Amino acid sequence: MHTMEINDSPVGFIASGAAYLYTREVFPRCSFLKLGMVWPLPWKMIAEFFRKVKKVIVVEELDPFFETEIRARGFDVFHGKDLIPAIGELSPAAVEKALKKVVDGKVYTEPKGRISQDEVLRRPPNLCSGCSHRALFYALKKLGLFVFGDIGCYALAVAPPLSAMHASTCMGAGVGGAYGAGKVMGSEGLGKICAVIGDSTFLHSGIAPLMDAVYNKGYSTTILLDNNITAMTGLQEHPGTGYTKALNRHSQSIMNSS
Repeated sequence: MHTMEINDSPVGFIASGAAYLYTREVFPRCSFLKLGMVWPLPWKMIAEFFRKVKKVIVVEELDPFFETEIRARGFDVFHGKDLIPAIGELSPAAVEKALKKVVDGKVYTEPKGRISQDEVLRRPPNLCSGCSHRALFYALKKLGLFVFGDIGCYALAVAPPLSAMHASTCMGAGVGGAYGAGKVMGSEGLGKICAVIGDSTFLHSGIAPLMDAVYNKGYSTTILLDNNITAMTGLQEHPGTGYTKALNRHSQSIMNSS
């Protein structure tokens, strides 16, 4: 949903998502056009915003998608990617540093007491504490197997201290990759190649390559890491859990309690 907030400041921002939140935090007295579903763009609302605000700044991460489309329609954008970084994630500090002078007429100064990035305690990516798959990857590494994986939380096994996954591309690719490696290596690869895949990814895109591997008499081992849920991206249900959007676990528990 698009929302427009007109305040006393002559400067207005067009932004969406996290970029809107960061900018709103830094410049709360300015006007804002917050874009919800961003395509197609709400041209009538954008035109109205330009009529009500003297100077419009577009704030977005990475490529200037909004800015390019808005300029192409003939709107006079005051600033955009000429000041906003085009590389890396934005933050309130990054937005303030880029726009402080043009919005408030003041030079940005680094807040006192802020520690440098080098002083931040390192937290390398790793599997969750207590993850049941840790022991599996420890065993695979100890056996000296070449492990094919794909996109899932278990892909973190590629990092130290486990360092037990050797290939990770797209969802379901580990199964096909292990089969292909077996075909290339022939008998030399017997007992040395395996694929790991989560239950959600398996149902999404792992069944087809496994059927191909079986049909074409591949010998790679496929290990299904069953979490009984979509573990990495928010615990969504999948066809293996027995629940659908119409009857999810929450609604089922309410029905059972009543």
